[in-house]
Amino acid sequence: ALGENHGRVAMVANNLAIAYRDQKKLDEAAALMQRSLAIREAVNGPDHLDVALALGSLAGIERARGRYTEAETAGLRAIAEA
Repeated sequence: ALGENHGRVAMVANNLAIAYRDQKKLDEAAALMQRSLAIREAVNGPDHLDVALALGSLAGIERARGRYTEAETAGLRAIAEA
């Protein structure tokens, strides 16, 4: 009813990504966190705190996946936008 790019969809995707991360379903977690990030950027702009928080979460997921370059990129972007 809200549309696939609504802020609440971003929040649900974020929460589900965290649940998947905790279950060690890291590929699913990364995909959902990237979706949450994309929605938050579209809705709020790239310099919003919600974008920085999603980037920080994505950095942690990517680190857990062993994707250190992607983790560093997301982490540095989170710091720059916070």
